[in-house]
Amino acid sequence: MAKSPPYRGRLCVILANTRHAGNIGAAARVMKNFGLARLTLVNPTARAHLEAVKMAPGSEEVIERAQVLSTLEEALEPLSFSYAATRRPRRLKKPSLGLMEAARDAHLKEGDIGLVFGSEKFGLSNEDAGMCDAFITIPSDPGYPSLNLAQSVAVTLYEFLRDEPHGAPRPEKKGERLYPTLGEKEGFHKRLAAMLEMTGFANPGAVDGSSRKIMDIIRRGEPDSQELKTLEGMLRKIRLAVTGRG
Repeated sequence: MAKSPPYRGRLCVILANTRHAGNIGAAARVMKNFGLARLTLVNPTARAHLEAVKMAPGSEEVIERAQVLSTLEEALEPLSFSYAATRRPRRLKKPSLGLMEAARDAHLKEGDIGLVFGSEKFGLSNEDAGMCDAFITIPSDPGYPSLNLAQSVAVTLYEFLRDEPHGAPRPEKKGERLYPTLGEKEGFHKRLAAMLEMTGFANPGAVDGSSRKIMDIIRRGEPDSQELKTLEGMLRKIRLAVTGRG
């Protein structure tokens, strides 16, 4: 099995719908401070590059190399796990972790990991937050809980990297599990939804809700790539039994 890249190299900061370009620059500067280089911008402000560079002295290359995409789904597709930073309580059935707990959890993961931050004013929508595997929260005064975007990135990166001084690589483990990407999990989700409708488990108007509930259960179990293939095989057998086609 291929050796995992260093932990820092697997962390990707994702800024979604950022309204002020200066915050992009400030976040890029923080990333440079912590030795991170992977930045993805989802639907950023139109003046992102010009203004962001002004706020990122010495770390312009982080912005120059940033990936710019239209949707969060595109940004998450190649990643294995993602954490959504949020200060609002959500009714979505996702693990909600404090920073220290999330950092410990991330160190046990394999594959690329996304740290997702929403817009300065509105944060992440429920739809975007629902695409992530878990929520992370920064403890702050309930009377004034909102942090500046770059400050949120700084606090989060500090906690996620504090146990890896000077970029020391994490000890290699034997028999490491390979985890599916979001794209692979979403592909399974679409086939699951089709099967639920085909078998009559859910009527056409309720397929999406039913399939997402089942996917939430599956995600909480954190299936690795081989386990997801087993579930794929189950769907093929059900389809064969119902339709006579594999």
